[in-house]
Amino acid sequence: MNILITGKPGVGKTTLIQKIVTKSGLLYQGFYTREIRQTVEKRVGFEIVTFDGRTALLAHSGYLTPYRVGKYFVNIDNINRVIVPCLEDAIEHAQLIIIDEIGKMELLSPYFRKSILKALACPKPVLGTITLAKMPIVNKIKSRTDVYLLDLKRNNQKEIYQLIMDLLTEN
Repeated sequence: MNILITGKPGVGKTTLIQKIVTKSGLLYQGFYTREIRQTVEKRVGFEIVTFDGRTALLAHSGYLTPYRVGKYFVNIDNINRVIVPCLEDAIEHAQLIIIDEIGKMELLSPYFRKSILKALACPKPVLGTITLAKMPIVNKIKSRTDVYLLDLKRNNQKEIYQLIMDLLTEN
């Protein structure tokens, strides 16, 4: 079973996942992304944070690489060095695999794409977020028969939380 949350930026997808993992009672592993802000108003990048405490730069507006999404330059090496092994470890050892997020930046890595598909195909539940963007790999993931795709909005957070908790406790 795979539960993927989609929704507009800032609606609370990562906050919801963090709330669920602390209440689920399941052994979880995986990662989430966190904004890097220069000021309250100015976001300058994103970092990778694993649930076992590792952090690494995902993307930054002032960090030049050949890979770019909008104004952000993406560090593919850190995706491959931190996220991919984290997912492999989660597939092997966790009861619940957390993938926050399946987004344009992360999907630039072919190793990440391979790890995502492996996690989704394994018998363990995956809880993650996925971009609203229309991309072939994203459309393929969203259309899988083993994916519950949930659209989070400000006015349905309690219902989505309860639905996910119910799904996780059924398995």
